[in-house]
Amino acid sequence: MKVVILAGGQGTRLRGPGTAMPKALIPVCGKPIIERVMEIYASQGFDDFLVVGGYLCDRLTEWTDGFRQTPDLGWALNVVDTGPDTDTASRLARVRDHIPDATFMLTWCDGLAQVDLKAALQFHADHGCPITLTAVHPQERFGILDLEGRRVARFREKPLRTDLWVNGAFFIVQRDVLDGLGTYGENWEKDVLEPLSAAGQVMAWQHHGLWMCMDTAKDRSAMEDALEAGLFELEDAA
Repeated sequence: MKVVILAGGQGTRLRGPGTAMPKALIPVCGKPIIERVMEIYASQGFDDFLVVGGYLCDRLTEWTDGFRQTPDLGWALNVVDTGPDTDTASRLARVRDHIPDATFMLTWCDGLAQVDLKAALQFHADHGCPITLTAVHPQERFGILDLEGRRVARFREKPLRTDLWVNGAFFIVQRDVLDGLGTYGENWEKDVLEPLSAAGQVMAWQHHGLWMCMDTAKDRSAMEDALEAGLFELEDAA
Protein backbone atom coordinates (compact mmCIF):
# COMPACT_ATOMS: atom_id res chain seq x y z
CA MET A 1 0.00 0.00 0.00
CA LYS A 2 1.28 3.44 -0.93
CA VAL A 3 2.23 5.80 1.91
CA VAL A 4 1.94 9.41 0.75
CA ILE A 5 3.87 12.01 2.75
CA LEU A 6 3.20 15.70 2.20
CA ALA A 7 6.61 17.35 2.45
CA GLY A 8 6.31 20.65 0.62
CA GLY A 9 6.61 23.05 3.56
CA GLN A 10 9.33 25.52 4.42
CA GLY A 11 9.56 25.12 8.20
CA THR A 12 10.37 28.81 8.59
CA ARG A 13 9.82 28.74 12.37
CA LEU A 14 12.33 25.90 12.69
CA ARG A 15 15.19 26.95 10.44
CA GLY A 16 17.98 29.13 11.68
CA PRO A 17 18.70 32.51 10.06
CA GLY A 18 20.03 32.14 6.52
CA THR A 19 19.34 28.39 6.42
CA ALA A 20 17.58 27.10 3.30
CA MET A 21 16.10 23.67 3.92
CA PRO A 22 12.75 21.96 3.40
CA LYS A 23 10.97 21.26 6.67
CA ALA A 24 11.11 17.53 5.92
CA LEU A 25 14.92 17.55 6.14
CA ILE A 26 15.25 19.35 9.47
CA PRO A 27 17.05 16.87 11.73
CA VAL A 28 15.61 15.38 14.90
CA CYS A 29 18.15 13.40 16.95
CA GLY A 30 20.45 13.20 13.95
CA LYS A 31 17.90 12.11 11.33
CA PRO A 32 15.64 14.21 9.07
CA ILE A 33 12.12 14.37 10.51
CA ILE A 34 10.74 12.71 7.36
CA GLU A 35 12.97 9.68 7.98
CA ARG A 36 11.56 9.44 11.51
CA VAL A 37 8.04 9.46 10.03
CA MET A 38 8.91 6.79 7.47
CA GLU A 39 10.36 4.58 10.20
CA ILE A 40 6.95 4.49 11.90
CA TYR A 41 5.36 3.08 8.76
CA ALA A 42 8.21 0.79 7.72
CA SER A 43 8.41 -0.77 11.20
CA GLN A 44 4.84 -2.00 10.65
CA GLY A 45 5.38 -3.27 7.12
CA PHE A 46 4.32 -0.22 5.08
CA ASP A 47 7.41 0.81 3.13
CA ASP A 48 6.22 2.04 -0.29
CA PHE A 49 6.63 5.81 0.01
CA LEU A 50 5.55 8.67 -2.25
CA VAL A 51 7.00 11.96 -1.01
CA VAL A 52 5.09 15.00 -2.24
CA GLY A 53 7.58 17.85 -2.41
CA GLY A 54 7.37 21.59 -2.97
CA TYR A 55 9.71 24.09 -1.34
CA LEU A 56 13.32 23.33 -2.38
CA CYS A 57 12.21 19.99 -3.75
CA ASP A 58 15.59 19.55 -5.42
CA ARG A 59 17.15 19.31 -1.95
CA LEU A 60 14.58 16.70 -0.98
CA THR A 61 15.24 14.72 -4.16
CA GLU A 62 18.99 14.89 -3.57
CA TRP A 63 18.57 13.54 -0.04
CA THR A 64 16.23 10.79 -1.27
CA ASP A 65 18.68 9.71 -3.96
CA GLY A 66 21.37 9.35 -1.32
CA PHE A 67 19.09 7.66 1.19
CA ARG A 68 18.15 4.98 -1.34
CA GLN A 69 21.80 3.85 -1.20
CA THR A 70 21.39 2.79 2.44
CA PRO A 71 22.47 -0.88 2.61
CA ASP A 72 19.56 -3.33 2.91
CA LEU A 73 17.03 -0.50 2.99
CA GLY A 74 14.32 -2.34 1.05
CA TRP A 75 11.96 0.64 0.86
CA ALA A 76 10.37 2.01 -2.30
CA LEU A 77 10.88 5.77 -2.21
CA ASN A 78 9.95 8.34 -4.83
CA VAL A 79 9.57 12.13 -4.83
CA VAL A 80 7.20 14.23 -6.93
CA ASP A 81 7.63 18.01 -7.15
CA THR A 82 4.21 19.70 -6.89
CA GLY A 83 5.44 23.30 -6.80
CA PRO A 84 6.44 25.56 -3.90
CA ASP A 85 3.10 27.38 -3.49
CA THR A 86 0.55 24.62 -4.03
CA ASP A 87 -1.91 23.93 -1.21
CA THR A 88 -2.26 20.52 0.42
CA ALA A 89 -5.27 19.02 -1.39
CA SER A 90 -4.02 20.27 -4.71
CA ARG A 91 -0.65 18.62 -4.08
CA LEU A 92 -2.54 15.35 -3.73
CA ALA A 93 -4.48 16.01 -6.92
CA ARG A 94 -1.16 16.40 -8.77
CA VAL A 95 0.10 12.99 -7.61
CA ARG A 96 -3.14 11.03 -8.07
CA ASP A 97 -1.72 9.09 -11.02
CA HIS A 98 1.17 7.95 -8.82
CA ILE A 99 -1.25 6.19 -6.44
CA PRO A 100 -2.19 2.87 -8.07
CA ASP A 101 -4.47 1.34 -5.44
CA ALA A 102 -7.98 2.29 -4.33
CA THR A 103 -6.77 2.90 -0.76
CA PHE A 104 -3.65 4.73 0.40
CA MET A 105 -2.13 6.06 3.61
CA LEU A 106 -1.42 9.75 4.03
CA THR A 107 0.48 11.83 6.56
CA TRP A 108 2.53 14.99 6.91
CA CYS A 109 6.30 15.08 7.38
CA ASP A 110 6.32 16.64 10.85
CA GLY A 111 4.30 14.47 13.27
CA LEU A 112 5.34 11.42 15.27
CA ALA A 113 3.13 8.84 16.99
CA GLN A 114 3.38 5.07 17.14
CA VAL A 115 -0.10 4.58 15.71
CA ASP A 116 -1.18 0.96 15.30
CA LEU A 117 -1.48 1.24 11.52
CA LYS A 118 -2.69 -2.29 10.84
CA ALA A 119 -5.51 -1.93 13.36
CA ALA A 120 -6.40 1.47 11.89
CA LEU A 121 -6.44 -0.05 8.41
CA GLN A 122 -8.82 -2.79 9.54
CA PHE A 123 -11.04 -0.16 11.18
CA HIS A 124 -11.09 1.74 7.89
CA ALA A 125 -12.03 -1.36 5.90
CA ASP A 126 -14.86 -2.16 8.32
CA HIS A 127 -16.61 1.23 8.46
CA GLY A 128 -16.83 1.92 4.72
CA CYS A 129 -16.32 5.70 4.80
CA PRO A 130 -13.76 7.25 2.42
CA ILE A 131 -11.46 8.78 5.06
CA THR A 132 -10.12 7.65 8.41
CA LEU A 133 -8.13 10.17 10.42
CA THR A 134 -6.19 9.46 13.58
CA ALA A 135 -7.56 11.31 16.59
CA VAL A 136 -4.91 12.08 19.20
CA HIS A 137 -4.70 13.83 22.54
CA PRO A 138 -2.84 17.18 22.39
CA GLN A 139 -0.32 18.20 25.02
CA GLU A 140 -0.88 21.15 27.31
CA ARG A 141 1.27 24.14 26.43
CA PHE A 142 2.14 24.67 30.09
CA GLY A 143 2.69 22.57 33.18
CA ILE A 144 -0.43 21.87 35.25
CA LEU A 145 -0.73 22.51 38.98
CA ASP A 146 -3.06 20.53 41.24
CA LEU A 147 -3.73 22.72 44.26
CA GLU A 148 -5.00 21.96 47.73
CA GLY A 149 -5.79 25.44 48.93
CA ARG A 150 -2.55 27.26 48.22
CA ARG A 151 -0.38 24.18 48.54
CA VAL A 152 0.86 22.61 45.32
CA ALA A 153 -0.20 18.97 45.68
CA ARG A 154 1.08 17.92 42.29
CA PHE A 155 2.94 19.38 39.33
CA ARG A 156 2.48 17.81 35.89
CA GLU A 157 4.78 18.97 33.10
CA LYS A 158 2.69 19.41 29.94
CA PRO A 159 0.42 16.36 30.31
CA LEU A 160 -1.80 15.02 27.54
CA ARG A 161 -5.25 16.62 27.39
CA THR A 162 -7.23 13.40 27.60
CA ASP A 163 -10.50 15.37 27.47
CA LEU A 164 -9.69 16.64 23.96
CA TRP A 165 -9.08 15.04 20.56
CA VAL A 166 -7.29 16.67 17.63
CA ASN A 167 -6.36 15.54 14.13
CA GLY A 168 -3.05 13.67 14.28
CA ALA A 169 -2.73 13.56 10.47
CA PHE A 170 -2.23 9.82 10.06
CA PHE A 171 -4.91 9.16 7.43
CA ILE A 172 -6.25 6.25 5.44
CA VAL A 173 -7.94 7.50 2.28
CA GLN A 174 -9.89 6.15 -0.66
CA ARG A 175 -8.25 7.43 -3.84
CA ASP A 176 -11.54 8.56 -5.38
CA VAL A 177 -11.65 11.33 -2.75
CA LEU A 178 -9.08 13.04 -4.98
CA ASP A 179 -11.38 13.06 -8.00
CA GLY A 180 -12.44 16.57 -8.88
CA LEU A 181 -9.84 18.35 -6.79
CA GLY A 182 -8.23 21.32 -8.47
CA THR A 183 -4.51 21.45 -9.09
CA TYR A 184 -3.86 24.68 -7.23
CA GLY A 185 -5.04 26.32 -4.03
CA GLU A 186 -7.33 23.74 -2.46
CA ASN A 187 -6.72 22.90 1.18
CA TRP A 188 -7.05 19.37 2.60
CA GLU A 189 -8.59 20.39 5.92
CA LYS A 190 -10.90 23.16 4.71
CA ASP A 191 -11.95 21.86 1.31
CA VAL A 192 -11.93 18.11 1.91
CA LEU A 193 -12.16 17.19 5.61
CA GLU A 194 -14.70 19.85 6.58
CA PRO A 195 -17.38 19.05 3.96
CA LEU A 196 -16.88 15.29 4.18
CA SER A 197 -17.07 15.43 7.98
CA ALA A 198 -20.31 17.41 7.74
CA ALA A 199 -21.65 14.67 5.48
CA GLY A 200 -20.68 11.95 7.99
CA GLN A 201 -17.96 10.51 5.74
CA VAL A 202 -14.91 10.83 8.01
CA MET A 203 -14.21 8.37 10.82
CA ALA A 204 -11.68 8.64 13.65
CA TRP A 205 -9.24 5.98 14.78
CA GLN A 206 -8.37 6.92 18.37
CA HIS A 207 -4.70 6.79 19.35
CA HIS A 208 -4.26 7.01 23.11
CA GLY A 209 -0.49 7.25 23.19
CA LEU A 210 1.93 10.13 22.74
CA TRP A 211 1.68 12.31 19.62
CA MET A 212 3.93 15.25 18.86
CA CYS A 213 4.05 17.70 15.97
CA MET A 214 7.12 19.77 15.11
CA ASP A 215 6.09 23.33 14.27
CA THR A 216 8.62 25.38 16.26
CA ALA A 217 12.15 25.05 17.58
CA LYS A 218 10.65 24.40 21.01
CA ASP A 219 8.59 21.54 19.56
CA ARG A 220 11.72 20.11 17.98
CA SER A 221 13.57 20.15 21.29
CA ALA A 222 10.65 18.44 23.06
CA MET A 223 10.44 15.81 20.32
CA GLU A 224 14.15 15.06 20.65
CA ASP A 225 13.74 14.65 24.41
CA ALA A 226 10.84 12.23 23.84
CA LEU A 227 12.80 10.19 21.30
CA GLU A 228 15.84 9.96 23.53
CA ALA A 229 13.59 8.83 26.41
CA GLY A 230 12.05 6.10 24.24
CA LEU A 231 8.52 7.48 24.66
CA PHE A 232 7.26 6.65 21.15
CA GLU A 233 6.29 3.07 21.85
CA LEU A 234 3.58 1.28 19.90
CA GLU A 235 0.30 1.54 21.77
CA ASP A 236 -2.64 -0.86 21.59
CA ALA A 237 -5.36 1.51 20.43
CA ALA A 238 -8.72 1.07 22.09
